[in-house]
Amino acid sequence: MKDIFPSITENEWLLMKVVWEKGTCTAADFVEGLEGVKDISARTVRVMINRLVKKGVLEFEVDPRNSTVHHYHAKYTQEECIQEKSQNFKNAYFSGDGSLMLATMVKQEDLSEQDVQELISLLERRKGD
Repeated sequence: MKDIFPSITENEWLLMKVVWEKGTCTAADFVEGLEGVKDISARTVRVMINRLVKKGVLEFEVDPRNSTVHHYHAKYTQEECIQEKSQNFKNAYFSGDGSLMLATMVKQEDLSEQDVQELISLLERRKGD
């Protein structure tokens, strides 16, 4: 999975969110899934789908009843992709220093008391590992 996700554009990431939500999508499903989220033409959606297939992020099967229809699914889970993007972000902007990244984000976020307690709980569990 190395070096795949840094090249995914913001719009391609939106397509991935659609397929993660639905499980399997046709090109029409992607277009429908983006309605109200992003104004992207059906033609552009098809171009982005092809790019994601070439990048190895999406896979497809041809519909047995209609060879012009492809059913796309994600090769990786959303969690795997987020983990990879987070790792790349940490390496690119924080020289691989996770504590600096976390401290910067905590300082900049407007966290509720519940958010703070959840972070404390995560850190306490991590400390026990």
